[in-house]
Amino acid sequence: MKRPAFRFIGDVRQRCSWAIIVFFASQSMSIYDAYLTPPSLDIGDDLNPEGSVLFYQLSNLSSCAMLFGAAVQLFDYANGESDKETAEGLDAASHPAEDGERRIAKIRAYMNRRKSSAPYVLWAGIAARDGGMTLFHTLRSMQSVKTTLDRSKAIRDKTKVEMKTIEKSLSLFREKFPDITEVRNAIAHNADILKNPEKNAFTGGYESDAISIGEESSGFFMGNLEGNKFTTTGYDGKLLKYEISADSLIGLLEIIKVHFSAFPDRYAKDWRPS
Repeated sequence: MKRPAFRFIGDVRQRCSWAIIVFFASQSMSIYDAYLTPPSLDIGDDLNPEGSVLFYQLSNLSSCAMLFGAAVQLFDYANGESDKETAEGLDAASHPAEDGERRIAKIRAYMNRRKSSAPYVLWAGIAARDGGMTLFHTLRSMQSVKTTLDRSKAIRDKTKVEMKTIEKSLSLFREKFPDITEVRNAIAHNADILKNPEKNAFTGGYESDAISIGEESSGFFMGNLEGNKFTTTGYDGKLLKYEISADSLIGLLEIIKVHFSAFPDRYAKDWRPS
């Protein structure tokens, strides 16, 4: 399915003379490019500035979905390239060598491949940290929409919004990403957490497919990645997790879709990849 090269989100001209919000679409789309059109609200100037604020809050949710999709795409790309470099290095080192000199050359080739994979590992970490921040901003935008509506009965009446659906979307978000507020705090205040190791160090046992930590050990997970799982140590030594994956992206899109559907008379259906 093709979309126009750009579109106006809502009637921006009535609300903001200095900004035009434009969405550029690529010719080839995937789940990473999924886009949700925010409700098109015709509130009227008599309910401004609250009406304009609500418009931007809803539009920001669409932006958050696209930004998280970009983070997932970068994460998947970086992991794929890192795995490829490591596999090629292992292949180079595993072939039989006729003499010691050739064997050393093969080991060097392996080490060079591992070295060349290092930037991809760092890029995956960048994507995971940015994805965590974007999920937090999504939650805050959803909460801001609710606050704006709670404060204005006139806007609630004009838009015919279903507040129970707004609350449902917030509940679904917390169920899907239960640690995200604390994940955000851990990412944003990494150095502050490390300043107080006695209070903030993780203590106790930890088991996963890749890591085993004894009951008597303590330390920090500072943005550890195991597959698609991002784990970090927060304040008071709490271990915090979220998953950066296509599944998380689809879940986020479904939650935002529920949030937008609270405006039944003004909800534009979303575009989804086939």
